[in-house]
Amino acid sequence: MLGVRGSPDDSHHNLPAPEVGHGEYAAKRSEHYCGSSVKQSMKTRITIALLSLTVLCLCYAKNAGWHNNEKPKISLTEAHTKALEALKPRHVDYYCLAARVARTFSECDWELHFAATNNTEIWVSVGTDKVRVSEHGFNY
Repeated sequence: MLGVRGSPDDSHHNLPAPEVGHGEYAAKRSEHYCGSSVKQSMKTRITIALLSLTVLCLCYAKNAGWHNNEKPKISLTEAHTKALEALKPRHVDYYCLAARVARTFSECDWELHFAATNNTEIWVSVGTDKVRVSEHGFNY
């Protein structure tokens, strides 16, 4: 029986038992469910919009860095000098094995790979605004 308190048909929602005719009760019940689905639909739309915006921003940021057809802001000679200055406090005689331009989100970073006769290796990233040293290399 629809609308009787405690009936199996009425136990799955929070609407009170009807005080009025069956037609009005059905209208209230459908209004209750429609409002719930509208809220869920709106949450889904907002979530999809935010995810789309995030993906768009990440794609733009990946392409916003330095490109091969641009001259690096800092020369290789300058980067090598700055890297050696950063390694001086270690009191080890490092020599440069390799240098390459790293594709980062900044203008252009030089990544220099150094080694020493005591079997140690070290990497130095030199950009226009920073010098970083790592014993494990860099992941971009």
